[in-house]
Amino acid sequence: MRKGLLSKIKSSLMTNEIFRSVFLNRSDIFFLSEDEIKKLQSRLLEIIEDVDRVCEKNGLTYVLAGGSALGAVRNGGFIPWDDDIDIIMPRADYDRIGEIIRREYPGKYYIQDSRYGKYDIHSIKIRMIDSVFEELFESEPEHTGIFIDIYSAEDTYDGRVREKLHGCRVEALMFICSCIKMRKNKKIILPYLTKKEHIRSVKIKAAIGAVFGVIPLKKWLIHTDRVMSCVHNPDSRFITVPAGRRHYFGETYTRSFFFPPDRTVFEELSLCIMNETDEYLTRMYGADYMVPPKKDQREKHAVMRCEL
Repeated sequence: MRKGLLSKIKSSLMTNEIFRSVFLNRSDIFFLSEDEIKKLQSRLLEIIEDVDRVCEKNGLTYVLAGGSALGAVRNGGFIPWDDDIDIIMPRADYDRIGEIIRREYPGKYYIQDSRYGKYDIHSIKIRMIDSVFEELFESEPEHTGIFIDIYSAEDTYDGRVREKLHGCRVEALMFICSCIKMRKNKKIILPYLTKKEHIRSVKIKAAIGAVFGVIPLKKWLIHTDRVMSCVHNPDSRFITVPAGRRHYFGETYTRSFFFPPDRTVFEELSLCIMNETDEYLTRMYGADYMVPPKKDQREKHAVMRCEL
């Protein structure tokens, strides 16, 4: 009974379906055509090639993640409709990549990091300056170039109790940040919702955000990042990607399946991927991950403005 209740509460507060409804009902949002996606993918390859070169030169480690890892395995490159690239880096390298990219490619890229500026997502974006890929909830409207996302892989405690406590703390803090952002954006979300459960979820999260929002969001973001990265155990059996779509407990993996990575063909490039992809891809997409989804189930970014 308790598990069922917690599951219902968690489900009622999920926002993916809510955002999808907003995207479908706003007239100023569109999805890229096939030709536009191909042009975008060409620019994304330029970014990841630069990142790969920087990592190789400076001894940094990364692996393809999300749809990029799936595309590498299933398509030998991009999923045909995919419009982004995701990578995961160990925390030590994640903390270095932004400054190295700035130094190696001055004027070419802008780095977004939740610890600096107004960026409010628990990841790093490397954005190409001479382009535009503007989404609805941009926290820095002056910086909206084509981007790749970088997520941190965090060490975990080997003791089960300490690991659970750390995970609960991280997920609670991330939820607080999400609620504060929901309160900030609710006026541009609510007018486009039609389902009562979606409206109720937004109002609940916004109300929670009002309580915790007495402390500025930036302080919550910085504190959350510190808690995520507070375990310094490079030999831990497991790692976690807490900012991933399935969060801390849904994205805890055997370290040896990820690192050291292998190389794989991705379009015309050789890029890094976890050495055992099956556990990761099964967790993310199900046991039938090699079967392409139906057209109406394909994930795409909704765009407000795009200049490739």
